[in-house]
Amino acid sequence: YGNDLDELIVLQEEAEKILKTVPGADEIELDPISALRKSKVLDIKPDYDKIIRYGISLENFNSTFAASMSGIMVGNLYERDLKFPVVIRLSEEFRNSESAIKSIPIGTQDLGSIPLGDVATLQESEKVMTIARNNGRRYAAISINLGDREIDSFVAEAKEKISKSLTIPVGYSVFWGG
Repeated sequence: YGNDLDELIVLQEEAEKILKTVPGADEIELDPISALRKSKVLDIKPDYDKIIRYGISLENFNSTFAASMSGIMVGNLYERDLKFPVVIRLSEEFRNSESAIKSIPIGTQDLGSIPLGDVATLQESEKVMTIARNNGRRYAAISINLGDREIDSFVAEAKEKISKSLTIPVGYSVFWGG
């Protein structure tokens, strides 16, 4: 448990390495549900001067980008008593291509269009995508599945190794549960 996400990620990764040295576990991995992980994201930063110069409303800029990436519902398909939404969006191939994203046409006031890349900058970075909390505190989790060892002796040895090998900063704490 702690506040700084980057520090929690470092502690989580170090603890995982330490726990892998304790015999008896079949699997030790970052918890699939609540582990902190950084993922690549693409930040789109509009150039407001250019948007104004080309007569593009910020609403149009945002909705065009959102529709391209997430999709926009354009109707429904009815099959017997079932209703299916019809959604249009860029294919995954194009949504994962920076050059294709830069080419998304943004409508201008004079009924023309300009590529998104001409009125915005795109920057790839890594960010924490999911933040787990318990009782208002951020935490990072590691999942341990034991093999041929009983829980009590594994936890006792794991706690000892963690307390000796992992430096826990002030304001951070380790909780064992299951």
